[in-house]
Amino acid sequence: FVGSSACLRCHPAESAGWRGSHHDRAMEIVSDDSVLGRFDGSVLKHGPQSWRFLRFEDEFVVELEESERPTERLRVSHTFGFSPLQQYLVERPDGRRQALPVAWDSRPQQDGGQRWIDLQPQGPVSPDDPLHWDGLAYNWNSQCAVCHSTQLVKGYDPETNRFETRSAQIDVGCEACHGPGSWHVELAADPG
Repeated sequence: FVGSSACLRCHPAESAGWRGSHHDRAMEIVSDDSVLGRFDGSVLKHGPQSWRFLRFEDEFVVELEESERPTERLRVSHTFGFSPLQQYLVERPDGRRQALPVAWDSRPQQDGGQRWIDLQPQGPVSPDDPLHWDGLAYNWNSQCAVCHSTQLVKGYDPETNRFETRSAQIDVGCEACHGPGSWHVELAADPG
């Protein structure tokens, strides 16, 4: 795997179509440019859950109050998509990345967007349910990553119950569909 930048140098039309696309923005490291949601102290309440979206210097943080559990402060590490919804991933101590069950509706306000929405309209689920935000269904490593990145290696170790997930490229690059490009790049560079 050589990365999309190696491909895009020789394929300008494809480069123009890919940049800023759903594939390019399938996943990004959080930054002022990638985060669309309002992390300004906004609160989304849903049953016994309260999600508060904050910004501390360069960090994007979500504070979760859930039933009778202590408030949990979750540091957002990645954005997940961008339109019409943008979800956010938080890193857990065991290498898991969890997608939060709340998302930013990035559509224009006149279309009902520019607001936080809950992705569980049936209501919050108990912590022992696989549909709980910290359960299997919202686990990026095993449920989402293979389609949102390039050349994923889940890196799950059943003995330690930890993930060491890595990928050749954080988003859906050229090689996600076309396969490893090193041989193609090598042939293109060969003057013979």
